Amino acid sequence: MLTLIMADQEVAAGEKACLPVTAQGFEDLIGFQFSFRWAPEELTFESIENMELVDLTLQNFGATYAEKGVVAVSWIHQSLQGVNLARDTHLFDICFTPKVASGEGVEVRFDPRPTPYEVINTKEEILQFSGVNGKILVK
Repeated sequence: MLTLIMADQEVAAGEKACLPVTAQGFEDLIGFQFSFRWAPEELTFESIENMELVDLTLQNFGATYAEKGVVAVSWIHQSLQGVNLARDTHLFDICFTPKVASGEGVEVRFDPRPTPYEVINTKEEILQFSGVNGKILVK
């Protein structure tokens, strides 16, 4: 099973918050896909930054509907040899500017819509996906 974990962040009102995404169970993987979702009236999507996974570029992120609160992700290891990462390895950051008042929190979640969860290994087995959602707290 692949587990991706989004860290929580605390920022001042109007400041950009980047949520680091780390991985557990990243063993012999050649691909994954999923979507991020959030309330667009509460967060403005800003960027994907600090990509550290091999073959992961901005082209792997579909932000066409970011104004509606969704960004899709689809990654394939180009050599298909499989990637192994140590537990809690950082993959990338997803960044937002909160639109809510001080003292409020906003969740960013992993979601199988519109891009269904899929994780595949070198044996072409479909593995289970688990996501730990992140939260932005405005101080």
